[in-house]
Amino acid sequence: MMRKDGKLVIKLDKYFFLNLSIFIITLSGSLFIVNMEMQNALEFLGYGIFLSIIFVNYRRIWCGYKRKYLNRNVFILSILFAVGILVQSLTWLTKFSLIFTMIVIVFSAIIFEGFLVSFKDIRNLSYAILYGVVVSFVLAIGTGTGLFDGSEGTLGFNGGILFKNYFGSDVLAVFIGLFLNAKYGCKYRFDKYVMVICVILIFLSMSKGAIMLFFFFLFAFSLDKVRKIKRGQRNKILFIIVIVVMISSVFFYVNYAMNIDTYMYRIRGLLNYLDYYEEHIYYMIFGSAEMAYEKDVPYVDAIRSTVGWDGTLEFAWLNILIKNGLLGVVGYIIIFVRAYNVMFFKTNDWSLRTPYFAITTICMLSSFVEPYIQSIHAVFGVYCYLIMASLCGIIHRSRTFLFARL
Repeated sequence: MMRKDGKLVIKLDKYFFLNLSIFIITLSGSLFIVNMEMQNALEFLGYGIFLSIIFVNYRRIWCGYKRKYLNRNVFILSILFAVGILVQSLTWLTKFSLIFTMIVIVFSAIIFEGFLVSFKDIRNLSYAILYGVVVSFVLAIGTGTGLFDGSEGTLGFNGGILFKNYFGSDVLAVFIGLFLNAKYGCKYRFDKYVMVICVILIFLSMSKGAIMLFFFFLFAFSLDKVRKIKRGQRNKILFIIVIVVMISSVFFYVNYAMNIDTYMYRIRGLLNYLDYYEEHIYYMIFGSAEMAYEKDVPYVDAIRSTVGWDGTLEFAWLNILIKNGLLGVVGYIIIFVRAYNVMFFKTNDWSLRTPYFAITTICMLSSFVEPYIQSIHAVFGVYCYLIMASLCGIIHRSRTFLFARL
């Protein structure tokens, strides 16, 4: 973990192994590792440690807590995420690979509750990502690997990570954790410098998605100002804010997003898929992963060659439909609905409600610009789930202890 003076202190506990796994997962996305064809091995190692340490922690959670808050959600999500994959005509190796992704997401979003207990723990998790980015950068410099990515028609700094969008999201994750700790936990002078560097790197990446999520994250903290309003007027103000946000979102979507060529490719990718399978109810419900996997061409080319070349797949909900069908869509909706339900109806602590709202909202918004929420190849989606689960766990534990006293 990081001390106030920025020095690294290593303590071999569950947090160390969690941070180690996040470091390895981040590093697995570096250009050097990918070029060395070590990405899959390193990713599997990282997630192996990740799942093991979370499972050990889950075994130690009070049984009453697990029955009340975890087990039912885990069971429902497991069914929704697995059924579509299991009924498709895929080899068992491919099914295992896809279900492994689902296991990571369920562990991150649900079973992780109770692992991190403070914003300082979240801060340390962000530094684990930062170390992975720094090592990726050093490896790129040392091996002469390119540090700029020209995808989507814009040249951006990738910091030694495979894609500039992934780099932008990694740096954004670092900023988020340090920001939350500075606002609600302990302030560290060293963190201020790191956050400034992170903001600069987000813009240098030229990742439209990362920049947009950065501004939405800061905007989401305007919810914190609502608590200063008298209780009798609060619901009216919240209603007005929701209406304004909805109108602003529609305006932004129509006048900005719809005019971005790269984003319209994402939209057309989804529309092409829906048009192609609109009369195939079975594939819409259970997914069509057999169309995308186990082919002689890459995943993206296999799908585009079937549904149309004038669209891309950088749209989370399209990938969910392909892998899990509408059953999977319902599963992800449950994750977000559950989060909003907890933050608005299970706590009156704004120091928990506001960051929970900010993280959940940008995680959900990211699904419309990047595939993070359903992918384990980029650490940002998993990171958001971990923070959401951590805050949810803190809220649930406070209610459990309150009930115990009563």
